[in-house]
Amino acid sequence: MSAVVAHPYKLATPGISNAPSTVSVYPNPTTGIVRLSAPSLKTNTTITICDIMGRTLLAAQYNFGASATTTIDMNIFAAGIYFVKVVSESGSAQVVKLVKE
Repeated sequence: MSAVVAHPYKLATPGISNAPSTVSVYPNPTTGIVRLSAPSLKTNTTITICDIMGRTLLAAQYNFGASATTTIDMNIFAAGIYFVKVVSESGSAQVVKLVKE
């Protein structure tokens, strides 16, 4: 009888942080306007919204300033699942799943 050895592996995507998220998107699910909060980010932040197929629907540069929040109008998109990718000036990225009803 042989022993089975389990090796714990963490899945990772290069450039995507595995650290606890500092980006929040609310309300989620949404029917329209969402607020994106990123207290640790200030300037030259790229926000990209992709659909479930990975197509980029919106990409924009933001400077959060002191408020560390911005709004995104999801009314232009159909109901479905979207991914909001936030990339800091240093290149670290976080992705948040967003549901549009």
